Amino acid sequence: MHWCSVMLLILSVLYTEAADNQLGDVDRVVSDIFNNIVTVVDAAIKEIAGLFGLGPPVRALTPLKVVPA
Repeated sequence: MHWCSVMLLILSVLYTEAADNQLGDVDRVVSDIFNNIVTVVDAAIKEIAGLFGLGPPVRALTPLKVVPA
């Protein structure tokens, strides 16, 4: 799971650098869209990993204490 995230991050960095150095504003928009896709895919990977218990442990929420008025 982490390998896929790392590869997507490397691709996004390389693509963004290429867009900044060689290409115009249109390609910057494309690179921003690509970065957004990478962010969504990374969040989905973490969510799926959490569903199957493969992600980092999540601290359980404690219930609120009810204070009598």
